[in-house]
Amino acid sequence: YLDQIIRPLFESYSRSTSFRNGTDFIQQLQHYCGQSNRLLPVTNFITFEIQHFHYRVSHEALVLALNKFLHRDDVRQIRHDGLTADAVEKLVEFFLDHHIFIYNGKIYRHLKGGPLNVPLTELLGNIYLHQWHLPLITEIRLADQFYGHYHHMGFLIWHGSRDKLNKCFNELNQQHPDIPVTISIGLHVSFLNVDIENRQGNLHTCVYHDPNQQPFLLPYAINYPRISHRQWVRFALLRAGQYCSSWDDFQDERIYIELTCLANGYSLDFVEYHMEQFFTRLHPMNRGIILNRWTYPTFRTRLFTYMREQQQRQLKNNPSFIQLSYLFDWGSRCEFNEKFDRLWWQIL
Repeated sequence: YLDQIIRPLFESYSRSTSFRNGTDFIQQLQHYCGQSNRLLPVTNFITFEIQHFHYRVSHEALVLALNKFLHRDDVRQIRHDGLTADAVEKLVEFFLDHHIFIYNGKIYRHLKGGPLNVPLTELLGNIYLHQWHLPLITEIRLADQFYGHYHHMGFLIWHGSRDKLNKCFNELNQQHPDIPVTISIGLHVSFLNVDIENRQGNLHTCVYHDPNQQPFLLPYAINYPRISHRQWVRFALLRAGQYCSSWDDFQDERIYIELTCLANGYSLDFVEYHMEQFFTRLHPMNRGIILNRWTYPTFRTRLFTYMREQQQRQLKNNPSFIQLSYLFDWGSRCEFNEKFDRLWWQIL
């Protein structure tokens, strides 16, 4: 119940600095780097990760971060399903105070963090992390640089000196000494299973495979493994087309997908059939298209368009989706959106 109240507000508030998934990340990254002079030969990529974050933050810190969020000017006036911001905060405190578990026949209560399989626990952690990010976000926006995070992991493009970057993270470590941060910086990094490289000012991306994990493994499936693995083939091909900026890398990833299926007992006919189905779905009106290094950029553009269309279709099929029309004589579109959003939450 509390998660359903708070999550829509926070996701709307944090949308500009967060990634929904790898697809969202790669699209934002390509858009940023595609603008003139955004990526220089000396521009560094930075990734950071907070280790075991959800087990280190106290409940008091989580509630304080929630308090700051709920009492923002654009959130404070909203009635949350008939509840005030203070009432929501009190309910969250009650939830955290009564977060117990049983171990070896004894009852224990969480004093820090909580289990990640509870959506509200994850949401409170993300709200806390957003507060943790604010000094870094301010510094990056002043320099007009690219930044975003996915839960406890973050990515940014840095044009300045390493000393200035280290100063930002050192200040964060001093303010939050209990939260260790692992930082990677360089022209070649990985983030959300994307291998990212700055090649003399040109962005190059492909699928990242962790060298510490065994290759050619299909995901474990309890029921109907053939159906699950068929869906995995489609997912892996979609990911390859979105992540691989070059034709050669896409070909390598396609071969990797084929070998993974063959190594797990599937026939070559199974692989070729689902490969053909994948390309036919993307080009239903032109089944005879020849995919090569010259047609690959067009194919990739079509793939991103296909993904956006799928997202819009899912949104429209949502029974809670309401489409409204906007008239220009109502004034500025930005002002209209802000006023409508404020009235919507106040009334409903």
